Amino acid sequence: MTKKIVMTVVTGLVVFSLGLAAGIYLVEDEVTAEWSFAEVNAETSETSIAATFTNRDQLNEVTNLTSIFMQGEPVDAQPEIGDAQPDYVVSWNDPSRKVRVFTFYVWFSEEGGVYAIRPYDETDEPRYKGLNQMDADFIKKMAIEGA
Repeated sequence: MTKKIVMTVVTGLVVFSLGLAAGIYLVEDEVTAEWSFAEVNAETSETSIAATFTNRDQLNEVTNLTSIFMQGEPVDAQPEIGDAQPDYVVSWNDPSRKVRVFTFYVWFSEEGGVYAIRPYDETDEPRYKGLNQMDADFIKKMAIEGA
């Protein structure tokens, strides 16, 4: 009876070890979420990538950005941004499927900021949402410092 128990425990340890080794060495960390910040030059309207974050390397930052942009409060009226270029163009991409999920245009203000979600069909009007001061500061930090 003792021999059967020992063999069962040893077999279980071998199976567990093989599964653990396969999980560590054979499974790739696939990037499924990538956030890119592009700074907009006000004079030329050209953009240059300021920072990029992936869920493999900066999971907390990517989670916070997703939460901020998906839970923004809609702005009742069109914000007073006029013809001003956005401060940043923020892209949420899924590199594993080679698709852009959303593009956000961000304008900062003293009260926080506002962002526009550009629909896939460029003829539709963008949807504007507000940013509180804490969220705007986090986005600025991510774009400027890169972490």
